[in-house]
Amino acid sequence: MIDLVRQYKAGKLTLFAPPRKPGPAAGTAPAKDRARARVIELRREGLSTYEISARLATEATPLNRTGVAEILAEEGFGRLLVDRRSG
Repeated sequence: MIDLVRQYKAGKLTLFAPPRKPGPAAGTAPAKDRARARVIELRREGLSTYEISARLATEATPLNRTGVAEILAEEGFGRLLVDRRSG
């Protein structure tokens, strides 16, 4: 016991882990990671960021437009061009 006290006072022993906020670790985005493959699949079908977000809202992996846009940018997809002549 004396040796443990000595180590603690010398800063060589940590008794408790530092407190942290509950939830995923900082810098992680589990929702984006879960939806990544589906977002890529939907973009390859030609859907826009808004359409992908709406489709994901009806599925098990909802993700907002910002998250969808971030995934698409990370994966190297550009913005979809809008054809103003049609419609």
